[in-house]
This record gives sequence, C-alpha cells and structure tokens, in this order.
Amino acid sequence: MIFAESNKLIFENKGEHLEIIPWGMNSFRVRSTKFPELSSEENALSMKVSHAADECKIDGTRGEITNGKIKAAINGRGKITFFDQNNKVILD
Repeated sequence: MIFAESNKLIFENKGEHLEIIPWGMNSFRVRSTKFPELSSEENALSMKVSHAADECKIDGTRGEITNGKIKAAINGRGKITFFDQNNKVILD
C-alpha cells in the first residue's frame, strides 16, 4: 500500500514500512524498517531540516513525491526511482 501522510510518501508491504521524506532543498531522506515502527533515533542525519514537499501524489499503485529539482517515485513492489528536474532517471 502506498499513501501520503504529513509531507511524506509511505510504502507498506509484508511488514515493511518505508518513508520518503523531503530533506532540505532538492533531496530526500529514505527510511525503512521491518519493525512495528521506525526508530525515533535520528542516527547519521541528526540535524533538523525543515522543508515541505512541493508535491506528493498517488496514482493507483504508484506514488510520487517532488522536492525542488528532484522527484522520487515508488511502485507497488517497493522499487524506488529518482528523477532530476528534466524527468531523467538519476538512480534506479
């Protein structure tokens, strides 16, 4: 299941919980766990960054989140693809 909640894109499937969150300008933070919930510890990304997604949308079994010049898309199987501002794949 893919859904948007509080400025983040969330994917849940077979006990996995994954979040794609805007992290500053033109970047994302991706967190995933098989535990019941994500850890509250910030780990390596401990600095507080406030930036809202420009757009977060769900289209059937695909979700997209845009932050500045970068977009992340996740399909129903959990595959994440990142695109630049020209919709060119930068990480698949």
